Amino acid sequence: ARAMAENRVRLRWAQEEDVGSILELVRELAEFEKELNSVTLTEEKMKVDLKERHFVCILAEDTSQEESGGDPCAIGMALCHTRYSTWDGLCMHLEDLYVKPEHRGKGIGRLLIEACVKYTNDLKCKRLCWEVLDWNTRAIDFYKGLGSEFKEAWRCVRLSGSSL
Repeated sequence: ARAMAENRVRLRWAQEEDVGSILELVRELAEFEKELNSVTLTEEKMKVDLKERHFVCILAEDTSQEESGGDPCAIGMALCHTRYSTWDGLCMHLEDLYVKPEHRGKGIGRLLIEACVKYTNDLKCKRLCWEVLDWNTRAIDFYKGLGSEFKEAWRCVRLSGSSL
């Protein structure tokens, strides 16, 4: 399956003109997570944040249409940013990993994670971290298959809205 994905899929760094496609993938992921109404980010704000390097995004594109003169289509992404640990120093945070449902099971998620690992290592970060919803068993199984460590004793905490 992985060889098949590599033949039809190209990974590349997202550019400003890709923000619309990124937000479309973000909204699809948010809908899957039953949180679509929580996405308030605009294309304009995301363009500014990308330009200021507050995050990077690796896009997975289906290139099968290029042979007939068509444009490649974004079918997945990995969006990440740096964070700092007082225990370890510079770390990478994977904010979103998403592959469109019709393209899952073909090794694209693994290609995206491998690209994130390479970027994490290139920056000499000490670890790559992310969260996963407790009911997303398919993702949990995928992450376990990578050898990921689950920090069950640690709870995700945040302030937002009027509390911030």
